[in-house]
Amino acid sequence: MDVEGTVVIAFTVTKTGELKDFEIAQGIGHYCDQYALKYTKQHAEYSIGTVKGKPVDVRLGLPFFFK
Repeated sequence: MDVEGTVVIAFTVTKTGELKDFEIAQGIGHYCDQYALKYTKQHAEYSIGTVKGKPVDVRLGLPFFFK
């Protein structure tokens, strides 16, 4: 298919550790976007964010590089 580029999947890690609000923040199409989104939902494991020792919601962006 000769597709190259970066896909960025954005999501939130809540103060309880739940992952939610997944979205394709930057896409390149050709099924790469959907693959990156599916992979992130199935394999993402992140620690709870803290500010001054208190848990907070954190918004993250995870890049995938396709070549």
